[in-house]
Amino acid sequence: MAISRVSTWVETGTLTLPDALRQASTSNANDLAMIFESTTHGTEQEDAKIAVSLGHSDEVLMHRKTSASPSDKIDNATMLDSNATYIISGGLGSLGLHMANMLYELGARHLMLLSRSGKAKSSEVLAALMNLERNGCNVDVVACDITSMEDMKRLGSEFSESSRPPLKGIIQSAMVLADSTFANMTFENWQKATAPKIQGSWNLHNLQRFMTEGSSASENNIEDLDFFILLSSVSGVIGNSAQGNYCAGNTFEDVLAHHRRANGMAAVSLNIGLVSDSSHFGTGTMSSFQNIDEYLRVFGHLAPVVVNTAEVLASVKMAIAASNKQNTALTPCPLQIPPQLVVGISSRIRRSRELLNYWSLDRKFDHRAVWRDNAGWEGDQVPKASLPRAKEALALAKDLSSGRLAVEDLLKAKLAQAMTLDIEGVDEAKSLGAYGIDSLKATEMRNWINREFHVDLSIFEILAPTPIAKLSMRILKSCDLVNHDALGL
Repeated sequence: MAISRVSTWVETGTLTLPDALRQASTSNANDLAMIFESTTHGTEQEDAKIAVSLGHSDEVLMHRKTSASPSDKIDNATMLDSNATYIISGGLGSLGLHMANMLYELGARHLMLLSRSGKAKSSEVLAALMNLERNGCNVDVVACDITSMEDMKRLGSEFSESSRPPLKGIIQSAMVLADSTFANMTFENWQKATAPKIQGSWNLHNLQRFMTEGSSASENNIEDLDFFILLSSVSGVIGNSAQGNYCAGNTFEDVLAHHRRANGMAAVSLNIGLVSDSSHFGTGTMSSFQNIDEYLRVFGHLAPVVVNTAEVLASVKMAIAASNKQNTALTPCPLQIPPQLVVGISSRIRRSRELLNYWSLDRKFDHRAVWRDNAGWEGDQVPKASLPRAKEALALAKDLSSGRLAVEDLLKAKLAQAMTLDIEGVDEAKSLGAYGIDSLKATEMRNWINREFHVDLSIFEILAPTPIAKLSMRILKSCDLVNHDALGL
């Protein structure tokens, strides 16, 4: 009965049988694109189907294709309401002022810039504010500590009682760096970096509620925000040495964006990469690094996440375009973005020994790490400026003394490289700390020792007043790259 019914469907055209499958074979799975093109060439069916069989060990490089880049989809047409107020926390910073200018170019005419001081501390900042005012933009600089609920409640109350246009957008860009290894981190340093990201972002999230408390305004008079953008960091996704506090704060912002979206509120968290032209270089905990090049000499694993200010602004603009309520059914926005967006990770990351413990061993990003690029670069090659390898150096050791000297020479070379010293001036009778190594450099040294010698030292051991010669012996005794019996260990 079933077969008869199927036969009837075929005869009446209710059911059509597919064309016979065309067969093709290749020894390289990455030739599939060429096979698809040749197999479908000349066919009248646009939806021709191809079955692919892959072996268990076959690897295929996948490219995610989008119809166009975000910059192609967003024009310079006005997308912001000139009769609305837009808030930028951290608005007097270099990036905050860049975003203020961008909002003006997108049609905003009422901006509120929040900062703890509420004052322009440089002539450049003052000139930027005056330029906005001169062009017809009302800029209100407000002294407000967003980590203080009292300050934020006062801001909400004053806003609702004022004649300001309704609030329609918030950008949270406030941040503080207080880098330190977690073992040495004080609670004060923990709070410095986390407070703007955690308490500050949470208070901004509740700002509209604060606007209704203790005032004549009601919740019915408070409009939903068009956008709520959190400038998080890629460090919350990949982690970073000596920035456990900063990473935690960024992760909170990511989760807050998910929370808001799950409850029907606008939100996007942008995990921004390392900004190459950031104003933070040469200041605070970044005072040891005057520019991006100096920073990458120490933290080379971050090279795949470098972005510039223009790229950050493009990401913010994209988030505004995708969130804006003016994108109605009649004028839809062609962009759909998730509540969390990672900005700036390279699509192809060169595998190398220097990056071995970072990208290629992280399953979130291993698919981006490649051994060879189009220029024929081999990931297993070591640049000429690289340090000697521990494995090769220790293989030449014949006794305990030569083994210790091999480790000692490598330690001295690494210290000289990290601190830009003349290796001839490094004395094995002195400790690493005697050469000014701090917790950040100690973290770098610890990771290098672990990678090269397979020895896990604590930060305390590296910063302790232990002579380099004695530390070298400690490493040699724990190293699994040598024959302990042959060296008399």
